[in-house]
Amino acid sequence: MDGSDRHADTLAVYERRAGEWATATSARTGEVAAFVARLDSEPDLPAGALVDLGSGPGGHLPHLPPGTVALDAANAMLEMAATATPDTPLVQADLRALPFADRCLRGAWASRSYVHVDRRNMPMALWDLHRCMATGGLAGLTLFGGDADHEGFDGDRFAGRSFSLWPQDLLTDVLEGAGFSTVSLDRSGPDACHEGDPVPDLLLT
Repeated sequence: MDGSDRHADTLAVYERRAGEWATATSARTGEVAAFVARLDSEPDLPAGALVDLGSGPGGHLPHLPPGTVALDAANAMLEMAATATPDTPLVQADLRALPFADRCLRGAWASRSYVHVDRRNMPMALWDLHRCMATGGLAGLTLFGGDADHEGFDGDRFAGRSFSLWPQDLLTDVLEGAGFSTVSLDRSGPDACHEGDPVPDLLLT
């Protein structure tokens, strides 16, 4: 099965089981609060929009600044986000091809969404994110540490999903190759994972 099919299979899981997934997981507000604090502390942050990339059912949206755009590939997730935060702008799109103009984003938050991108497609996906970021903007991404290329894992409660896991050095090289000039990595402990997630996380800001 090729990477495109695995990506489609992952999306199908979220479309079919969005309600179950939302019930089984909880928004990790500490991480998003730290990201917002970074936004607030940047004196030279450019103008532009904020976006939650891979917003899911919208658990982080109440903790992000008003007007933050919710983007997800799964319509079922966006429908739940619309119910949770009715005034939120919604965009259904693929992380690998963002529908935003060049340099229009002052901030982007992506919590465990790029984990579903095949590592072979990640350099261009991150380049596309960088294209959308205004100069001096801030992106916060949470990915999985480890070493696996778009694979499932045993015991996944939502079987059919695929994940990419990243060695820190390789991930840093890919981010810098995509154009991000400052990369800060913070490895979370195993207790920071959602139930059903496979490995510790890497928080990138």
